[in-house]
Amino acid sequence: MDLFVLKNLENDLGECPTWDAGRQRLFWTDIRQKVLYSCASDGMDLQRHKTSNWVGSFVLCKDSTLLLGNRKALTVLEIATGQETDHLEVETTLPGNRINDGRCDHQGRYWFGTMDDREDRATGSLYCCEADGTALKITRVLSDIGTPNCLSFSPDGRFLYFADSQIGDVWRYRLDPDDPKVFDRSLFFPGSAAPGAPDGATVDVDGCHWHTRYGAGQVIRVTPGGKIDMTLTSEVLNLTACAFGGRNMDTLFVSSACQHMSEAEKAAQGHAGSLFASETRFQGIEEPTFGHA
Repeated sequence: MDLFVLKNLENDLGECPTWDAGRQRLFWTDIRQKVLYSCASDGMDLQRHKTSNWVGSFVLCKDSTLLLGNRKALTVLEIATGQETDHLEVETTLPGNRINDGRCDHQGRYWFGTMDDREDRATGSLYCCEADGTALKITRVLSDIGTPNCLSFSPDGRFLYFADSQIGDVWRYRLDPDDPKVFDRSLFFPGSAAPGAPDGATVDVDGCHWHTRYGAGQVIRVTPGGKIDMTLTSEVLNLTACAFGGRNMDTLFVSSACQHMSEAEKAAQGHAGSLFASETRFQGIEEPTFGHA
């Protein structure tokens, strides 16, 4: 299996590819350019929505909206009209922080991490956001994080995977289905076991963990036992996140970044910042919607 260019773009920091099975569309964000993209599974019908702020991650909702993790707030986006409504500010006392990676668990809770945008200090946290009637409620679950990434959940919903990219190890936590808590942390995949740094992740129906290796041009598939059993490679080094989608949930979509690259580096890598895909023999899991439980 190879990665191929699905859409030739120059995303500064493409992130959070998310397949909407109901609409049969892939959504993703370019954080730095404040643009939310979507397209069909073949890359056609590309649409761009300019957002009011950086969107580090987002999750699907039951209705025609997305819940965005904006730079400093949780915001509801009405897809059809583009209207944004802020619902909850986040970390107002830490002006240098922003929301980064995030994903919905099987209980319909939005887990997201925050980080110092300069990546100078470990001032980030991991939060769990729950629907509380018409309001939102967030709980800090972990703190002292550098760059939160690799958020994903086992197929049975019992485990959460998480990494601080500045450290490099991917950890597995037992997840409480009723309360926003994690416990029984264990090392799932050591950072030294592959080049680059762990970035965005997803899980397939076999329980294998797929994640991009930022700076190394790789997407790796890691078995539940923590062993690499497949590697996809690209000439583009800064692959940022991955997600399964398509009609049969067997296409792997991969975002990338061209931030901080010189023109010479962009020319050498060819398609930095583009959206990639791979037709696999594996099947992913449909994304849960926020607040469905």
